[in-house]
Amino acid sequence: MANGTFPIIEARQELGFTPTTAVRADIDVRTGEGAVGAAVGQGLLGLAKQWELINAKNQLSESNQAASDAEIKFLLGLEGNDDPETYRTEFDKLSAEIDSLAPKNRRAANIYNSQKGNRKIALWLKTQQMAKNKLKSKAQLGDFLLLQKTKDISDPELRDKAVTAYKASVIVNTRLGAYDAKSAEVLLDAVDREVELAEKKKQIAADEALEIKREVDRDTISDAFDSGKIDYALIDNSSLDGKEQETLRVRLNTEVARRAKGEDIITDQSVKGRLEDEAYKIWTGALRKSDFDKMLQAARYPTEGKPTIDDGAYDELKSLGARELKTTQAKGMQEASFYGKGQLVEITSDLSFTELVKSFTKQERKAAQSERQIQLDNWSQYNRSMRVWLSQHTEATESEIYLESRKKMPFYRGRGEEDIAKGLPAEKVDEKPVDLTELSDEELLKRIMK
Repeated sequence: MANGTFPIIEARQELGFTPTTAVRADIDVRTGEGAVGAAVGQGLLGLAKQWELINAKNQLSESNQAASDAEIKFLLGLEGNDDPETYRTEFDKLSAEIDSLAPKNRRAANIYNSQKGNRKIALWLKTQQMAKNKLKSKAQLGDFLLLQKTKDISDPELRDKAVTAYKASVIVNTRLGAYDAKSAEVLLDAVDREVELAEKKKQIAADEALEIKREVDRDTISDAFDSGKIDYALIDNSSLDGKEQETLRVRLNTEVARRAKGEDIITDQSVKGRLEDEAYKIWTGALRKSDFDKMLQAARYPTEGKPTIDDGAYDELKSLGARELKTTQAKGMQEASFYGKGQLVEITSDLSFTELVKSFTKQERKAAQSERQIQLDNWSQYNRSMRVWLSQHTEATESEIYLESRKKMPFYRGRGEEDIAKGLPAEKVDEKPVDLTELSDEELLKRIMK
């Protein structure tokens, strides 16, 4: 070692091995603070990369969530927008908003922007479909409202023109895609029948109203005959047809002539007995009271010959007819009320309900009682509606009351809690016309396609 060479070099020379090329070994030969510093640097670099990846992932997730929220808000807005012409403008606004939501992180922004195109394409296709559906719905709604207006037209010539316009509208809207061929064919085939049916319903309603008025006039004239206050003006100004008015005039003339002669009336007991038998038919529904009253008038105030029953028998038989009608109507109304309670009140017996809720908690009992009260209120309004109907149809028979009770039931079974709670008079609720502007598109379409 006197020559100052390292032993390891000397040993290699001694062995006859001399390196000819330098080889770099990737070995950190540093020790102490230098080695620790290098390790810390490598660790921090790794953490920085991981933090960048996490940050990019979070920003991408936040941007995607914000874009999804914007899409949902946009689609909900289209649902409530009845003007499809504005859909493109709204879509452009959304597209710009989606662009603005891109992450600031470069890596996250690249991924977001690469997915943005497909997102917009899918959203635009959905927007176009919604616009198409809205236009289709508006076209169908327009045709439906046009048909309703057509049904309300009384003038035959104007109604025929309206029918033609309706058919033309259906054909045009079919070409635009509002209907398929089968649906359009159904609408076109049904319009004449629907208009004719609507006209018949209006005529039936008018005839029914006129008949109610005539029944009132008959009672008024009958009372005038009974009190001796009958005169030609009362007959002439009534709603009765010409033939019935003429019959009453003849009876009035005959009665005036009889009284002028001072002729007494002797009741024919066979006629009275026959009329009593007829009165009992009112109870069974085989004879209307108005027809029975006509028989009484013919017997007391004949158009020719002498009366066959006197005033006492006439009053007695008239009371009998009224009593029989009242009896049969009471029976019909009792049955209607019983039927109504069975349909509208879940537990009809008060005792059964009381027994049922005994095992309920206080909160459950309160809820059950509240629900039952709503059902009872609905039933009460149904009963009131039946009474109003009977007051308008004073000669209704038991079978007619039965039919009317069944006719009204679907309306009362379909009422919601809010309608019942309003406490509107049943007769007004029952006959309230449908406000088409308050119906949803879906409900209107169901009416169209019925």
